[in-house]
Amino acid sequence: MFSQGVITTMCPGRRFLVSVGHSADPWKLLAAWSRAGTLLRCEFRFRWFAACFRARIRLLTEDRIELLSDDTRSELVLPLPPTVTLGLGEFVPMPPPDDAADYGEIVVVRLRTTSSSQSEPDDEIYFIEVKQD
Repeated sequence: MFSQGVITTMCPGRRFLVSVGHSADPWKLLAAWSRAGTLLRCEFRFRWFAACFRARIRLLTEDRIELLSDDTRSELVLPLPPTVTLGLGEFVPMPPPDDAADYGEIVVVRLRTTSSSQSEPDDEIYFIEVKQD
């Protein structure tokens, strides 16, 4: 699991803070999102790039997550080897993004590569629930 901490993450054109390290099971939340067809904001923060798109979980197994973009034109298949850890996050109160009220719970996927050192940040993917009326 994650250690408690605050992570600055960014999507192209914006930054926000996320606190990570809650004890609740992120797998239960991912399964609930999968069953409900919840729209997710998928944000990627890697050492070499950042990206984001909206998608829904199409398939969730012990060893991978498959997502289909909201426009159904793109998909992501994310393998989940033992080096991947999952945790729950929440927006840190100061300052949340302007549109934080539009978002719900957050699952953080931390990817440690074999070349990562303790001084380098892990690559991370944020699955953020999009609240829809």
